[in-house]
Order: sequence, then C-alpha cells, then structure tokens
Amino acid sequence: MFSKKANCNIFLAMQRIEFIISQSVDEIFTQLCEKYQVGKFYTRIPNVTGNGFSGAKLGTEENPGLNNMYIIYAPKEDIPVFKKIIETLRTQYPDAGVACFLS
Repeated sequence: MFSKKANCNIFLAMQRIEFIISQSVDEIFTQLCEKYQVGKFYTRIPNVTGNGFSGAKLGTEENPGLNNMYIIYAPKEDIPVFKKIIETLRTQYPDAGVACFLS
C-alpha cells in the first residue's frame, strides 16, 4: 500500500482534478504546468475520444482530432493556478477544446 515513509495526512489535503485537453494544445498545457510548478504527479491517458463543447473528437475522417486526459492529485492551493492555466489555454486557443473537472 503506502511506504512506511509516506505521510498519509498529505493525501487528505489533495484535490482530484481531471483535464481533457485537445492534443493540439497538450504540449502547451504541460509547459504551463512546468512553468507554474503544478501537476508534477499525474496519470496521462492518450488518444481519448468524445464529444464536448468544442465538438466531437473521435479520430475519424468525419470527426478528426483526439484528446489526452490527465488525472492529477494536487494540493488545494494549486487550484487557482490550474484555473489560470485553463483560462490561458481557452483564451489563446478558443477552438481547441479544454475541459477541467474537480472531484
């Protein structure tokens, strides 16, 4: 389970954040996370398909494009930083498709 050195209290203060990011801006998303030093620990699921506000991205001829999904556990203090990253991406690339969900 957890190593003996793990501080289990740290997990109580973490927030789960899910990002669905168009592959066209994926590299920019990771660069912004590095710049602001957030999202260091994540699971990345490539080639995610779906239909969202920016339209269908199914990787087909009719609906080209794919997304990547990130599942990140981060301190609650990082949430405003992630919000800034999402706002930046949505402003600079309004048609790309960027979604964020907190749980």
